[in-house]
Amino acid sequence: MFRRLEEQVRETELFECNILRRRSKIEWAEKGKTCSKFFFATLKFKQAQEKMPFLKVEGDRQITEEDEILEYVHKYYSALYTQPSISLDEKREQERTLSLVDQLVSEEDNRCLMETPGAEELEHTVKNLPSGKSPRKDRISAEVLKELWEEIGPCCLRFIQEAWISKRIGVSNTRAVIKLLPKNEKKEELKNWRPISLLNLAYKLVGRILANRLKNIIPKLVDEEQTGFNHGRSITDNIVSLGLCQELATALGKPALFYKLDFVKAFDRVQHHFLWATMRRMGFDSAVIELIRALVLEGHAKIHLNGREGEKKGELEGVHIPRGRSLLHQLFADDSGVALNAEEQNFQNLCRVVEIFE
Repeated sequence: MFRRLEEQVRETELFECNILRRRSKIEWAEKGKTCSKFFFATLKFKQAQEKMPFLKVEGDRQITEEDEILEYVHKYYSALYTQPSISLDEKREQERTLSLVDQLVSEEDNRCLMETPGAEELEHTVKNLPSGKSPRKDRISAEVLKELWEEIGPCCLRFIQEAWISKRIGVSNTRAVIKLLPKNEKKEELKNWRPISLLNLAYKLVGRILANRLKNIIPKLVDEEQTGFNHGRSITDNIVSLGLCQELATALGKPALFYKLDFVKAFDRVQHHFLWATMRRMGFDSAVIELIRALVLEGHAKIHLNGREGEKKGELEGVHIPRGRSLLHQLFADDSGVALNAEEQNFQNLCRVVEIFE
């Protein structure tokens, strides 16, 4: 019995060690070296770097109590992600803008998007999940799913198919943890922290399958000049285009202007109702929109800060902040570059476009 207990202790230690390795993101640890003194020192240093010791708030006042910081952060993101009401004039401008959008999505496109996923497509999606990510509330990592696919696969397939048919993901699967990571050394200001959503694996699978299908449709919906977040395109293409514009202006001997427009916190301020209206205008089926709405709006999130999570009463509803190769990144763009002839009328037209957008 004593030996059996020893084995259980070793298994528990190994399990916790593997979790620490994933969270530490230390390359040499992932390649098999032991959790030495240096390993834990590096892990503690990383945790210290992600700690928010205090915050500067209105009037240069500082708050240091963790409960007060957590409450302030929650209120900040609640206000940021609350969808604002729009005025009648703004609604008219949106309707005028939507009238210029062409219907480009065909019935065949919608059929491909909403076709119930099969075992082969799901298995391909699972095999392409990135490894080395920390598991969330479901405690299931990509490595576990890949290793035990024969046992877990059929159950996972049933869930995905039911989600596709019902257009519902389930409350437990849409629950996320928002973790804040510092952008730079000025950690006393909340604007210098980047929020990311840590999502359950089931949620990721639904989103990835839909995102992979959208890749085949998006190129015909957006102009070829839009290079970001499109399969087969690169933002470095914009640098080449800018160079060609400069060469052309020089060759013609005409003055030119180039403006770079950056929408502050663009992803955080997307108006959902306008996004759905745009998709409807483009021809997306209501079933496609409903599934995407379930992924975006049915979520609940807690703030994770300084090793703590907010209480249940502090949950943010309808909030997910995916980063990287996510679903919604394919549906909008925020940074734009505009090349113009240096004429006053062109500049006035650009200002008018920006004014309407605002």
